[in-house]
Amino acid sequence: MFAEQCEQRHPRVLTAIVALAGALRAQARTHEAEELLRSALSSAEETRVGTHPILAAILAGLAAVCLDLGRTDEAEALLRRAANIATEVLGGAHPATAAVLHNLARAVEVGGKLDDAESLYRRALEADVASLGDEHAATARTLSNLGGVLRSRGLASEATSTFARAHAIFARRLGDAHPETARALANVGCALVDSGELSDAEGALRRALLVEEEALGPVHLETATTLVNLGACLAQQGQAKLDDAIRTLRRAAQIYRGTLGASHAQTRIALGWLKHAEAKRSTHS
Repeated sequence: MFAEQCEQRHPRVLTAIVALAGALRAQARTHEAEELLRSALSSAEETRVGTHPILAAILAGLAAVCLDLGRTDEAEALLRRAANIATEVLGGAHPATAAVLHNLARAVEVGGKLDDAESLYRRALEADVASLGDEHAATARTLSNLGGVLRSRGLASEATSTFARAHAIFARRLGDAHPETARALANVGCALVDSGELSDAEGALRRALLVEEEALGPVHLETATTLVNLGACLAQQGQAKLDDAIRTLRRAAQIYRGTLGASHAQTRIALGWLKHAEAKRSTHS
């Protein structure tokens, strides 16, 4: 029995458990993943591996489950503990530290603490650049999330330049026809809309849409999201583009309705913009 308990607490076994829990999450078996990770956490703590990297990995995995279940505060607490361990054991310039900081920033962002989230994303970005380089895809993903926070804070110009930097990295690393490159370009377009640069925004969104339609398909949810953003951009450019806006938004609403249902928030957003565009056209006719 003692030998079996020791085996279960070995770091290699705990590492395998973390991987298994991740696979369970991918299959939407969230509660099973949580049970497995809590058992692993108990085993790790009983062996007093308080500063072992595996403990940080278990905490981060459990935090991801908590986010899936909407327990944001618990996820944040777990990730703060994981970030402290990773920084102490691995150092600030390590990919695992960067990943934990990135996840912590995401949890804090979901909790609405945008100033704190921005600071954490910047720390994660520093760790990405130091450990992986400024041309790595992980660096670009952190830039994209940092840009999202900046946009949420109303810092449209800084968000645009941050998104543009992410897009440039993805384009060089993955190519112009990759979905992640298109997503980054769409982010640039959205930030340009916020800045009132509607013509440039329209161009970016149209280019992103072409890639998404080819790479993901014409009825993919990401395609629909870009359609909504493009339609909203067109609706703000005056009467000459209202017909195009309405066609674009109708297509987006149709995709969302067919995939997510009529009552889903994304469907309602698309329909809201469609109603707005139709009302504007009616006023001008």
